Amino acid sequence: MKQKAEAAAVAAYPGTVVKSEEDAEKPGMYAVEVKKKDGTSVEVYLDESFKVTATKQEGSEETENDG
Repeated sequence: MKQKAEAAAVAAYPGTVVKSEEDAEKPGMYAVEVKKKDGTSVEVYLDESFKVTATKQEGSEETENDG
């Protein structure tokens, strides 16, 4: 299942899989992080049929700042 999720994510967003895991909040759904060829990363969310349902841009230069 995990390989299928990774393959579907890379098919939609060509690059290298950084990590993948079953979505803790939504059982049966997968979250796959793909490092694209331009160096940016995108989090790809897939449903049970390995269809992309959402993405989240992972910014490497973004910083969390609470102050």
